[in-house]
Amino acid sequence: MVAGDIRDDAVVSAGVLAWLAARHPGGGDFTLTEWRRPSVGHSNETLLLTVTWTQDTRPHRLEAVLRLPPLLPAFPSYDLRVQAEVQRVVAGHGLPAPTVIAVEEDPAWLGSPFLLMERVQGRVPGEIITMDEFVMSASVEQQARLQWDFLRQLARLHTVDWAAGGLEKIVRGAGASLRQDVQWWADYVRWDTDDAPPAGLVEAVEWCLATAPSDDPARSLLWGDARYGNVMCDDDRRIVAVLDFDLATIGPAEMDLAWNLALDSLLARWTRRSVPGFLDHDAVVDSYQSLLGRELRHFAWHEIFALVRSACVNQRQARLAAKAGTAYPGPTEDDNPLVADVLRRIEKFNG
Repeated sequence: MVAGDIRDDAVVSAGVLAWLAARHPGGGDFTLTEWRRPSVGHSNETLLLTVTWTQDTRPHRLEAVLRLPPLLPAFPSYDLRVQAEVQRVVAGHGLPAPTVIAVEEDPAWLGSPFLLMERVQGRVPGEIITMDEFVMSASVEQQARLQWDFLRQLARLHTVDWAAGGLEKIVRGAGASLRQDVQWWADYVRWDTDDAPPAGLVEAVEWCLATAPSDDPARSLLWGDARYGNVMCDDDRRIVAVLDFDLATIGPAEMDLAWNLALDSLLARWTRRSVPGFLDHDAVVDSYQSLLGRELRHFAWHEIFALVRSACVNQRQARLAAKAGTAYPGPTEDDNPLVADVLRRIEKFNG
């Protein structure tokens, strides 16, 4: 669910039916047979729908995923057209990204632009993978397959020729330095907090700015939110779809893998559980270097930067929940153990 207000289902569903009818002149009996919200996702509104209708006396059926920008923005900008283009490019390079049906930029239909994409059948692991029954009840072999498939898909993403796909014109990060990447997050924190960010988070971001490595590797297309909660699996825990490119950027591949490993390691420590079939941290790094075809640079620094980014997003979600008057399941900015953990890691890194 989104951490904030959501749109009225009756209004949105009526708009979807009207939009479909306009796209299919001569069609009739447009009927919504399924309409539900999945329980995951914080930076957008996502709905699963099924619509039936008749066209030239023949029955038609559409099973799709509808995505809308959040009413309360989680980020300064949210461009569905960019997400759709990233999905198109990565699908063209062999990744199982859902096919985009349409990007509608006219807000007249639903009150905002929206993205409609094909619906893939499968299961999405929970946000805390060590507490997810679908993953934890799997055999060790299935768990190992899921992790390896995830790493393989991530490496495939990082070798996409993003310049040839035209993404440098629309995706943030082409031609930037790592310090500029950090500066974007420093600006994000100020935007979120009306120029009054928590002291601990300021300290962490400033450390990243001061210590950002200058010897960047060649830049890759980044997922931006490389988590098991953003893939869909079949019953044998094989990945059948890669999802959610709303945070896609261009930058060092280290940023994606560090995000995945640092957050999973943190949650495993907090939950005191691990996935039995998963490789440990160092084995993942070694395996990923083989998949990527190069050594990972400054990875310990990147893991700290990943946790800083996560703390920034966590803070925004907590503030959005407070604005909407809803409960937020995570820590608040005044009592965030993630920031404390980051500062301890920085102290250890500094020696």
